[in-house]
Amino acid sequence: MIEISVENLSSDVSEHDLQKLFSSYGSVRSMRFSRASTHSKYPGSGSVKMESDDPKHIVSVLDGRLFKGLVLRVREVNPMQNSKNQAAAVPQEPAESTSAARDHRLSTNYSVESVEKVPHPQQGTAADWYRYTIVSGKSRVTGLHRGTKQEVTDYAEGCAEGFNSRSSPVRGSAGTWSSRNKK
Repeated sequence: MIEISVENLSSDVSEHDLQKLFSSYGSVRSMRFSRASTHSKYPGSGSVKMESDDPKHIVSVLDGRLFKGLVLRVREVNPMQNSKNQAAAVPQEPAESTSAARDHRLSTNYSVESVEKVPHPQQGTAADWYRYTIVSGKSRVTGLHRGTKQEVTDYAEGCAEGFNSRSSPVRGSAGTWSSRNKK
């Protein structure tokens, strides 16, 4: 049995919606979640206990997925986290120096993951609107843009290049973005 944590649930997500979403990946044994109120600025969250042999697949498919208007944050709950003794004795990931971790984050490039046609944000028609997703590691940027699929793909690739140039570890290099105008 595995436990999956799900965050950023829309206020109109029901228990049935969560059951339906997760049941295609295994047998759902139990779930609990706190529903976001319609006036709250905080989204809902919860956990799902289920029978599955591949929790990493579930997380990779559902994490970052648009569901009922919000992008889900999904992760596997480690059963060892509840035990203080076992958590202290078993490290979850190999320790790496702070500078090495920082260098790894900076070296991860953004790239376009997907571009898909969607209905117009206010009118519901699918005329020339596309949703694009740009990813870097676990980071995701999702946006809407109008145009042909090729134009939106080019736009998203330009955004990814801009993110990459801004997160460059080399300071003061040509093309580095700065919010101040130097005179």
